[in-house]
Amino acid sequence: MQQVWIRRGLFVVLRLLLVSVIGFVVINRSPGDFMDVYIARMQSSGSAVEIRLSGVVRGGFGWSFDFQEPVSNLINERIALTLVISLCILIFTCAAFSQSASS
Repeated sequence: MQQVWIRRGLFVVLRLLLVSVIGFVVINRSPGDFMDVYIARMQSSGSAVEIRLSGVVRGGFGWSFDFQEPVSNLINERIALTLVISLCILIFTCAAFSQSASS
């Protein structure tokens, strides 16, 4: 029985490694990224490009280039649903674990 769990654990680690490598390769093979395109567009129009990270400590995550609004607004819109989904998953996991532990 112990060998079965060891073998399953090794397969889990190998699958996780394989999925991570595939994801890394797919993401890094794409040409450029949104920020490169945005900076090139700003420079071609003659605008100055300045990148600052000082506001992150105070909760200012900057401006969303895609949605054209503050990132903190986007986070605030989505945090409630994220917490609800996380709570539902936690309840489901606890219920499934209690069922498997009792049998």
